[in-house]
Amino acid sequence: MVAGCCLAAVLALAASVLHGQGAAKKPLTYDVVSVKASSPDARGMAWGPTPDGVKMVNVSFVSIMEDAYGLDNANDDQVIGLPQWTKDAHFDLQAKVAPEDAAAFNALTDEEKDAMLRAALEDRFKLKAHHEVKQLPIYALVVAKGGSKLKVADPADTYPNGIKMKDHESGAGMMETRMMGKLSSAAFQGCMIDRLVPVLTGAAGRTVVDKTGLTGKYDFKIEWTPDWVKDDSGTAPRLFTALQEQLGLKLEPDKGPVDSVVVDHVEKPSAN
Repeated sequence: MVAGCCLAAVLALAASVLHGQGAAKKPLTYDVVSVKASSPDARGMAWGPTPDGVKMVNVSFVSIMEDAYGLDNANDDQVIGLPQWTKDAHFDLQAKVAPEDAAAFNALTDEEKDAMLRAALEDRFKLKAHHEVKQLPIYALVVAKGGSKLKVADPADTYPNGIKMKDHESGAGMMETRMMGKLSSAAFQGCMIDRLVPVLTGAAGRTVVDKTGLTGKYDFKIEWTPDWVKDDSGTAPRLFTALQEQLGLKLEPDKGPVDSVVVDHVEKPSAN
C-alpha cells in the first residue's frame, strides 16, 4: 500500500511538472511585420521603437542586421556573407505586436526585443545565420601625443542646462548624437569612455576597442564631417582629425577578436 501511495505521488508530481511546462509562456513574437522597398526618392533614414514594436524608414538590410544582432557596426567585417543587394537596397520595416501584448512588449529587455526582430527577419527574409568570433582589423582608441583634452566631470554638477532626454531630467551619464547634413556630433556629460566607443565604431566603419587607460567620467563633445560628404564643404574636420584636435585621442589600426555574424542564407522579401 505504501509503495502504491509513493507511485501515485510520483505520477502526480510528474503530471504537475508537465502541466507547468505546457503552461510556460511562449516567447513574444510580432503579430504583423510589414516590409517594402523604400522610395528611390527617399532621403535620410530613421528607426526607433514604437509603443507596440519598431519602425524603420529607408534603412539598408545590413543596418537592420545591426539592430537584430546587437552589433556596434555592421558596415565592417562583423557581418560576413551578405550579397550585394542587402547593402544597396533600402527598406521600410514596421513590426507590431498584438494590442493585448503591448504592455508585455514594453517590459522586455533589449536582448529579448532583438530576438523578436531576428525572428521577423527569419520569416520575411528567410535569414539563416550564426555567430563566429574572428580575428579582424579593428581600431584601438588611445591617448594621442600631447595628452587627453577631456574635461573631468564634477560629481556635484547637476547639469541644469545640460542634455535633456524625453522623460528624463538633465544629469550625469547622458549622451546625445546628431547627424545634420554635413555635420555629425556627439555630446557626453558625466560619461566614461566606453560610451564613446560605439559612436566611433559606427562612424569609423570598424570595431573600436578602448585602450586609453582612462577610467574617469568626463564632459566632452566632438564634431566631425562624416564620410558620406565626399567634398571638402563640411564645417568640421574628418573624424580622425577631429578626435585628435578636439579630444586628444587617436584611432590606431589594430587586430583583435570580433563577434561576427555569418550569413548562411538570405532572400529578398516577398510582397506584404
